[in-house]
Amino acid sequence: MMCAKRWMNIVRVGLLVTVSTAGVLPSWAQPGPERDSAPSPRDGAPRDGRISDDRREEPDPGEHELDGGVAADPNAPWYRGVSRETQAEALALLQEGNRLYADALFAPAAAQFQRALARWDHPAFHYNLALARIQLDQPIQAHASMAAALRYGAAPLGRDHYEHARGYLRLLRNQLAEIEVTCADPGARVTLDGDPLFVAPGRYRGLVQPGSHQLVVSKDGHIPATEGLVLGPGDSRRVALALPVLTMVEKRRWPTWRPWAVAGAGVALVAAGGVLHWRADQDAGAFEAAFQGLACADGRPTATGCDEIDLPSGVDTTRRRATWERRGALVAYGIGGAAVAAGAVLAYLNRARTVRELRTPGPDPSAGRLHIEPLAGPGSAGLRVGIRF
Repeated sequence: MMCAKRWMNIVRVGLLVTVSTAGVLPSWAQPGPERDSAPSPRDGAPRDGRISDDRREEPDPGEHELDGGVAADPNAPWYRGVSRETQAEALALLQEGNRLYADALFAPAAAQFQRALARWDHPAFHYNLALARIQLDQPIQAHASMAAALRYGAAPLGRDHYEHARGYLRLLRNQLAEIEVTCADPGARVTLDGDPLFVAPGRYRGLVQPGSHQLVVSKDGHIPATEGLVLGPGDSRRVALALPVLTMVEKRRWPTWRPWAVAGAGVALVAAGGVLHWRADQDAGAFEAAFQGLACADGRPTATGCDEIDLPSGVDTTRRRATWERRGALVAYGIGGAAVAAGAVLAYLNRARTVRELRTPGPDPSAGRLHIEPLAGPGSAGLRVGIRF
């Protein structure tokens, strides 16, 4: 992984714990001639991660003791309950791990540090294990070991090494992503990328590598649910998982209002046609009255005695308007009637049907919405209005 390769360039061998030749208490190995300062994470390191021969010398027994240069306190938590014999065994394993680390055998070195920790849970041993895991491209495990090294503060490490450990921990965290997963379904099994996390009800919080991940919640007799995650360095995500539930729901082809909107538009067109028809009758009556007053009409009921050119402009305009209004009424009747028929067919096709559907428990997406639904039946019609909470 990229983040681990970056770490390989900043790990300094002088931060490893070595065994003092003067007794069972270990002391910090120093990086070079300046034996009173710890290396900075920004100092850099050999790109191959190896320990150079000129840095493998043992320090003087009295310098930079394991517990921050202070005499070992048997009442400290990391000493409590650990016998001198067990300490000696752990230190022998630590020394072997340091030798393997110096030869760039990081996997065996990490194994030796873990064996030492099994005998003596000292924060400095966690620190060495963290450095080995960084070299092994294991940033998540390295973060856990570095956090364990800092568990009791600066006392077991010394101030300089404690500050370096804090810097390492921050850099590691910024290269990882954090997830928090919860599930409340009793007995449900939750996995991350195939690895078990917990059996619900429960919660998991931890670090993962950046990239794509898959969360799965499953239970015997239930359909599993899957959620994919894509995380970048430094991201943090909370996920609440739940088993999908098979429920009976009402479904329609289209929104309830759509067929009724088509039918309503048809009714409006028919009504507009009726208005045009009425206006056409009014204009036709006005034309007849005006025509009867013309001299060319000669009292006859028809206009056969008059040419079109004999009609005054106002009378001829009234005649033409009545003609066009009658034609518009007929068109509106036709289109409106077709729309009413289409709306009725759509309403029939859109009638509610009950289906089974898988749903994940959660807030109702329709909560707080106003619902208006037309109702029609033999001899009655109306609207149903409601709001869901």
